[in-house]
Amino acid sequence: PQARMGSACSGPGRSRATVAAEPAPGPTPSPVVGIFWDYENVPCPRGVPAGDVAGWLRRTALALAPGAVVDTFAAFLDTRRTNPGRLADLTAQGVDVIHAVANVRKCAEASDRALATALLLWLWEQGGAAAAVVVCTADGDFGPLLRKIVDRRRVEVLLATRSADRLPAALKGATPHVADLDAELGPG
Repeated sequence: PQARMGSACSGPGRSRATVAAEPAPGPTPSPVVGIFWDYENVPCPRGVPAGDVAGWLRRTALALAPGAVVDTFAAFLDTRRTNPGRLADLTAQGVDVIHAVANVRKCAEASDRALATALLLWLWEQGGAAAAVVVCTADGDFGPLLRKIVDRRRVEVLLATRSADRLPAALKGATPHVADLDAELGPG
């Protein structure tokens, strides 16, 4: 709530204006990192537990923003087509599993829209506290969004993907930071 103060310009023929007082400065928020995983396009490599991939994404994010904490970690996928053991492994690692399927024919599109919306909302809510964001995808549709975040925000953006040497053209150059899941944890 903002305090209201009366104007010093009151008197006959003068209006009583109100001026909003500046809020008292609070503690500086700790820098935070958000991880957004497009699991539909970047599933776990074959034979690699989901918890290992989640741990790698978390370590990679924190290396990008030393001193920050992971504030949000969400995986977007069709839970009906994902091994229940993988889902349990993700949840055990503190990953929010988001099932955003609108209808069967548009599964991937619904997940992509949910991820983009969650990412933009997170950036808006965090304001200056956002130090870095990791987007784990191989979907070229995210290229323009990542470029805009890099160009307009003072936040580090890392693209985590599988087979970074085979990125879609729309993702190449979208962000200066690219991490290759296959190179780190093994191909699927």
